[in-house]
Amino acid sequence: FSLEEEEEEEEEEEEEEEEEEEEEEEEEGRKEGERGEGGGEEEEKKKKKKKKKKKKKKKKKEWKRKRRRKRKGPCLLPGFP
Repeated sequence: FSLEEEEEEEEEEEEEEEEEEEEEEEEEGRKEGERGEGGGEEEEKKKKKKKKKKKKKKKKKEWKRKRRRKRKGPCLLPGFP
């Protein structure tokens, strides 16, 4: 049970970190909008870069989860995955 609890805690921490990053990005976006800079193309590039980074992070997280599952193996208790 300790491994499962550790995994759950790790996932919760990762989710909290992602939420904090998103909040910081939103604040940065607001600050840039307040300045009134006309760099529309730059903003689009930044958005694409953020999207790509987020997708890469999601893939890595999924890969880690699958790897953990393989290493840990299936649960021997009936009714559990």
